[in-house]
Parts: sequence; C-alpha cells; structure tokens
Amino acid sequence: MTFEVNTITLKDYGYVNWNLREKAYLVTEYFHGEDLDRFIERNGNFSLEKGLKIALLIASGMKDAHSVDVIHRDLKPANILYPEKQEQLKIIDFGLAVRGEVLAKSAQHIQSSNRSVMNSQ
Repeated sequence: MTFEVNTITLKDYGYVNWNLREKAYLVTEYFHGEDLDRFIERNGNFSLEKGLKIALLIASGMKDAHSVDVIHRDLKPANILYPEKQEQLKIIDFGLAVRGEVLAKSAQHIQSSNRSVMNSQ
C-alpha cells in the first residue's frame, strides 16, 4: 500500500466579529480518518516497515511545509490524520505554526539576551 501525505486544505478563515477580531475560525476540507494517536491506541503499533514508511511520508510533508517557510511546532501523532482505507495522510493543526523567519529572529534575540546576561556577570 502506498500513501500520499500533505497538509489539510484551508478553505476559509476569519472572525465571527471581524471588527473586534473576536472568535477566530478556520474552515478546512473534510477528511475522513482518525488521528494516528487514536488509531495506534485502538489497533496497536504498526509493523516496522509500515511505521518507517509513514514516518518518511510525514517527514516529506514537513519538508514541503518548510519549503514555504512554515514551521509546524506541534507535530505529534494526534496531529496526523490516518484514514485506514485511503492511501493518504494529512498533517493538521498548524495553530502553533510560525514563519521560519520569525522563529530565526526569536532565536537571535534569545542568543543576544543570553550573551548580555553572561557578559554582565
């Protein structure tokens, strides 16, 4: 069985009250499946071969996200949708995601702050 992996498609987004930016919402495609966490809990571990194949596909999906400068920051089995009968995985929940450039700036700021603290001691 071969699988394809990609991210869930965002259809719409906004706020219930746009002017006050209250109650944000996202609308995504419908995808029938359960998350890997629940699937493994219900069915037990994958065989080594199948587990490695799924891991490589997830890594490929993350490579695609990184190629457009998106860092997921919350990748875990509960954020991977796995449909038993389809040949596709979906990476979901980009709620903590940031642009790579934002993450790099934060890391630089932390490094410079640490240097300042170390130099003052």
